[in-house]
Amino acid sequence: MTGWLGGRSWRAWARRGWVWLAWALGALLVVGPAGLASRVLAQSTGGSAGGSDWGGGSSSSGGGSSSGGWSGSSSSGGSSGASNAYEPPMWAQLLIAIAFMVFLYFFFTWLARVTSPPRIVVSVARVAVDARARRFVQGRLDELARTADTRSTAGLSALLRAGSNALIASRLAWIYVSAQTRTPETPEAAREHHKRITDDARARFRHELVRHAEGKKTVEDAPLLTAREHEGEGTVVVTLVVAATAKLPRGGETAEAADALLASFATLGASEIKAVEIVWSPAAETDRMSTDELETHYPDLTKITAVGGRVFCAHCGGPHTAELAKCPHCGAPVRAAEKDA
Repeated sequence: MTGWLGGRSWRAWARRGWVWLAWALGALLVVGPAGLASRVLAQSTGGSAGGSDWGGGSSSSGGGSSSGGWSGSSSSGGSSGASNAYEPPMWAQLLIAIAFMVFLYFFFTWLARVTSPPRIVVSVARVAVDARARRFVQGRLDELARTADTRSTAGLSALLRAGSNALIASRLAWIYVSAQTRTPETPEAAREHHKRITDDARARFRHELVRHAEGKKTVEDAPLLTAREHEGEGTVVVTLVVAATAKLPRGGETAEAADALLASFATLGASEIKAVEIVWSPAAETDRMSTDELETHYPDLTKITAVGGRVFCAHCGGPHTAELAKCPHCGAPVRAAEKDA
């Protein structure tokens, strides 16, 4: 927050206020316990705190006349030397000062907590699914993109839950994963990081067949593509980018870390969600992505199975994707030794 705060947050100003008051009370203690007590009592009785005025200040009427007074002597003169004001002992004054300082500390701590904006975490779960569940994942995400409510956090929560559950259900077909959660940050920084990660995921393909965001939906036909033999049955990479106020797992480069993060996504409530984005590629049936291409376009993913990636034919030495049954260069069958290479 900027403006009259000078660019500082409420939390910083609250801490500065506590320090200023602590120094002020310390200065009063240096002046003297009696002076501190009189100042504290004067503020509590004379202000809006509703205390009473300890100094009654009644003055005697009459001058040196000896008649009508409490005593028969007129030698006391003008005002009485006795005072009705009560001065607490030194230990009581110190206790009052300490209690007041403790109260101010907790008050400004509470004020800083309730006035500072909530911290937001940005988490990214990215999973590559092989041919065993590719069609299921592509079809489920396409359906969600066309029918989801993207105008409300309740709709985004339902979208995130359904998308996460679709990936969890296909876990046996996971071949590459990545899961990361950033440290909590300001809403402005979280929004910037969420947009940057989302834009990067969408920039990895040329044609976006379906786009549904902020209640606006666009659908276009797939370009004319032909599945090539060397690409095999293909894979699909799904990226989930979530900004939330809830505490999420830190992530990692293992299937267990990705599964834990996806499970947390599925339980987020509408009030905890700030932004959700689900991106997948490829989206067309005839657009096949081999594991070799996958490793080229998504170098940040970690391989979690023995199958996948680029291998070399034991007969001709030609490179090809590991999921093929035979070498596309010479036609020789792919042996188990090549898949483990």
